[in-house]
Amino acid sequence: MKYANEEHLLQNDASDYVEKYHEIVYAGITRSKSNLMILINKNDRFYEFFSVLLGKHESIEKEKTILEIINDSINNQISINIKYKQHNEILDKKDIKPYKILFMNDNYYVACEVNSKYKFSMFRLSSIKNIISTNDKFNLNIDIQDFVANIQTPFSTYRENYREHLIEVILEVDKLKAHIFESKLFLPSQKKLSSRENGNLVLSFQVTQEREIEDLIKKWLPYLKVIEPISLDEKIKTDIKQYLNS
Repeated sequence: MKYANEEHLLQNDASDYVEKYHEIVYAGITRSKSNLMILINKNDRFYEFFSVLLGKHESIEKEKTILEIINDSINNQISINIKYKQHNEILDKKDIKPYKILFMNDNYYVACEVNSKYKFSMFRLSSIKNIISTNDKFNLNIDIQDFVANIQTPFSTYRENYREHLIEVILEVDKLKAHIFESKLFLPSQKKLSSRENGNLVLSFQVTQEREIEDLIKKWLPYLKVIEPISLDEKIKTDIKQYLNS
């Protein structure tokens, strides 16, 4: 749908656009399927409104300069050196090759190729304390690029030819909550396998490690049951016992 003078409105005060077309803005925010980023001028009269409602999410304002360098490095495939806060220590991370900025679990991460045995790492944006562009160009690793494009959680782990190492997790959803899982993808790899005669739903997920899906299962207990792998089922049961006995 096109609106008259839409281009002119976008170039003017964003608050006027919100006030005149609040229904469009509301629809745009509520229809977001994955990542939602709201950019608003600090002097805008709606700034406080969004700050209060979205304040629980990580603010990136203080990382503006760092963010600009990262974006430039991603676009031009230039490696960077960073000072990174980890476990109350400031560590030097050199020759980092940034691929993409991701927003997951209310935090911004930089997905990067690194020179270590893991070859890949996720750096939380707020923990990057300093950054320097090396001006050294790098070539994208196709396998890592594909991994980043399909990454599901901050707990995704990379190994070379990662698709060959994916773990299939099969869950059974109680009929009382089946409609929720039929209408929503909790992970991008979620796939419906079948419906039981009793109304229960059987789903399949592809993960890089079992840790990726543990939180989802625990959140929906007792309505989720692990069918495969057995090791994950045993891990969940052990965690529950430890929690109850603590």
